[in-house]
Amino acid sequence: MPLTREECLGLLRSVRVGRIIFTQHALPAVRPVPYRVDDGALIVRLPDDVPVYAAHDTVVAFEADDVSQDVACSWTVTVVGHAVEHPDPDQPGRWLLIPVEMVSGRRILEPCTYSE
Repeated sequence: MPLTREECLGLLRSVRVGRIIFTQHALPAVRPVPYRVDDGALIVRLPDDVPVYAAHDTVVAFEADDVSQDVACSWTVTVVGHAVEHPDPDQPGRWLLIPVEMVSGRRILEPCTYSE
């Protein structure tokens, strides 16, 4: 079941870790990251093993979800935006601001059945 922009942003506010998807050495890369939603943008802490140039001033994707054993309560949200450095004097580390330019999300309503 597709979600509205407002529903997606509300769900993104409900968890604290997601995955940033970017290009590194001409290949797709994914890293788990802490983040927060701030006025229609994501503020993401960039992992130490990711060079700033790999995600700064480029289009990145971001995904967060809550997938539980009760599949009917599960959801996933994906954001695409143009990342820029976002220094935070109150918190250590390297931070990116990702405006929520495109967002899509889905609730997973039906249990999955797997056959061997």
